[in-house]
Amino acid sequence: GKRLIQQAVDKGEISEDRIKESVLKILKTKYLLGLTKQKPMNPKNINNELNNESHRLLTEKLYANAATLLKNENSALPLKKGEQIYYVGLEEATGGTFAKTLGEYVSVIVKKPTEIASIPTGSKVIVGFHKDNSTAYKPYKISAQSKAILNRLSADRRVILDVFGSPYALRDVDIDNVAAVLVSYENNDLSMIASAKALAGQTNISGRLPVTVNQNLQAGAGMDLTTSKTAQP
Repeated sequence: GKRLIQQAVDKGEISEDRIKESVLKILKTKYLLGLTKQKPMNPKNINNELNNESHRLLTEKLYANAATLLKNENSALPLKKGEQIYYVGLEEATGGTFAKTLGEYVSVIVKKPTEIASIPTGSKVIVGFHKDNSTAYKPYKISAQSKAILNRLSADRRVILDVFGSPYALRDVDIDNVAAVLVSYENNDLSMIASAKALAGQTNISGRLPVTVNQNLQAGAGMDLTTSKTAQP
């Protein structure tokens, strides 16, 4: 940075007056923002300062606005208040926050992947693909085992697939028999809270895919789902 600027000055590509002008703009901006009087934050309180209630609510709202509905056959969503739903978390699922939040609006029965045979035919089942995408280097692909469970459930149950991770996870997933597909993008507590509220009709869904996943899921794809604050039976 500094070396390249110095080289440009030496070659006459940038004048010293131009540099002074830029520096003056930066200093004025810092002054107007009060940065010259800013007191350093106490490291002991930094987590509380950065993770206060207003920041939490803003983050949840951002997740709610991003949620993308790609399929909703026969109005599988929004969930009706009090209806019975089964939830199966797959991949890197903890799902406790999601199931707990969803349980505030509907009756949720959590099933392990090994217990899916006990889910009655025709039941409405939410399958959560939970993938850690905290960095771009995390693998987004869904395991063959999870895809097999999804296919088995969607054969004779009304499955709602919720992707807590990159939409690329859907690249080679068969969703033909899935009733509804929602992409929630992140696998953390606030994204799960926002997703549960969206499924339960507590918030509108209006997100769009930011990328092309495959031939059937192009960038810009997405459906609007506008509901009243509380979905009615």
